[in-house]
Amino acid sequence: RTVYVFSGDYEFKASANFDPYPYGEVAKKNHWLIQTVKTDGHGKFNLNLDVPVKKFYLKVGKNYKPILMERAADINHTRSDQHLRIIYFETGTTQVNRNTIYDIKKGTAKTIALDGTIEEKPFKSVELTVQKEP
Repeated sequence: RTVYVFSGDYEFKASANFDPYPYGEVAKKNHWLIQTVKTDGHGKFNLNLDVPVKKFYLKVGKNYKPILMERAADINHTRSDQHLRIIYFETGTTQVNRNTIYDIKKGTAKTIALDGTIEEKPFKSVELTVQKEP
């Protein structure tokens, strides 16, 4: 599968039938497309995050969950190049399910659930996987 990586910093004006983060050949026409990457046989992929944007929006296609990431130290969007925040959505919606904030320098990952529960664990790498909607 191809993963389309967009700049989430781009500002959009709402209009009917406009998807700012398309997939396929249409995606390649947008100047806010940063890169495309291919997944392996298990849906895993690597990203080059050495670009000057704060937010990254990843999309595979219809029936796949989008991934939103930003360089932020907390859920208040405090800019930090030492942190990576990944936002997970409820299936089929834009409702946030949980946030995981990775502290690259300390090697810790803090998961903040919707109910406010916080769990912190060490990590060695961030693993992203393409997931189909159920």
